[in-house]
Amino acid sequence: MVQGQIFVSQYMLNSMMASVHRASLLKLTEKANSTGLKTFFANFEEVFGKQDEVKFTANSVSDPIIKVTQTGSTMSGKINIRILNPFKEDFDIARLNLDYTFKIEFELTSGLILAGLIRDVTFTV
Repeated sequence: MVQGQIFVSQYMLNSMMASVHRASLLKLTEKANSTGLKTFFANFEEVFGKQDEVKFTANSVSDPIIKVTQTGSTMSGKINIRILNPFKEDFDIARLNLDYTFKIEFELTSGLILAGLIRDVTFTV
């Protein structure tokens, strides 16, 4: 039986993330309810009424940077979040440009798939 070790370097991870960002693959479209949005916009329901599905999008603005150290790994970058008007999605309710940082734990599965678990997300304006 031959044993092998796979080493995933910080350089390789950053090259991969840069390629994914530049191919515009770091996009997310989700829906939130108005009760959750009131946390950030106190008068949201007074303006738009109670809504079950308010669409928002998130897109990476810069290449995400991964740092791998003996104590753990982090990923950071810039993201643009758009909250869309529930009555006319061509218009934004808000557009947020944020910096993010989070801890990431990597695992190489038995199928040689690199998976990650995100913890401790921090956003700053």
